[in-house]
Amino acid sequence: NLLEPFGHQNEECLFLTRNAKLNIFKKFGKNNNHGKYIFNNNKKIEAIGWNMAEIMEKHMLKKKVDIIYKLENNYFNGKYSPRMLIVDLD
Repeated sequence: NLLEPFGHQNEECLFLTRNAKLNIFKKFGKNNNHGKYIFNNNKKIEAIGWNMAEIMEKHMLKKKVDIIYKLENNYFNGKYSPRMLIVDLD
């Protein structure tokens, strides 16, 4: 919220984390085409890749990945939690 406002000629910020250690990967969605990394450092945070399950699964073999992402507050089951929305991986 500190980086708002977003909109016309003021795009959302993109963030880069290099060498993120991959702990847990899960596929989800009707066709298992979406992916989720779960990072467990001091707090649990999820990184979601819409329609990226296949490429995310391949990166699990490397155990580390560079991630470009946006941040959002996710609301699910009556609870807010921070979440990373993956834009690209390398």
